Amino acid sequence: MNNRVRQYLIDKAHERAFKTVSYSEVSRDCKLGLDMSRNDHRDEIGGILFEIFEFEHRNKRPPLTAIVMREGGNEIGFGFYAACEYLGIGNAKILYDRMYAFEAQTDVVNFWKSISNYATYR
Repeated sequence: MNNRVRQYLIDKAHERAFKTVSYSEVSRDCKLGLDMSRNDHRDEIGGILFEIFEFEHRNKRPPLTAIVMREGGNEIGFGFYAACEYLGIGNAKILYDRMYAFEAQTDVVNFWKSISNYATYR
């Protein structure tokens, strides 16, 4: 698992009240060197984010990767919903239709803005 990306997302969830980050920001700020216009690079960041999602899910924490959205912050990639289905959270299409990512973002921010959670689980 890429701990640099995980800690970056935790810090963003902790410091920004309900602010998302883009895939490009994650790549740039974590020095991944990925170009989101390339399919193989989008697949690579998707794999990194899935590992983080799976780790948080196993540890019964909200889906940290829900705060990563496409440029402009209006849409989350369908890979997030596919990961939800794979991890048993629910049907990807149903979760997508009910815009589960926005509910998950609220859970993420609420969890990580807690000083106790931040200090314990970061």
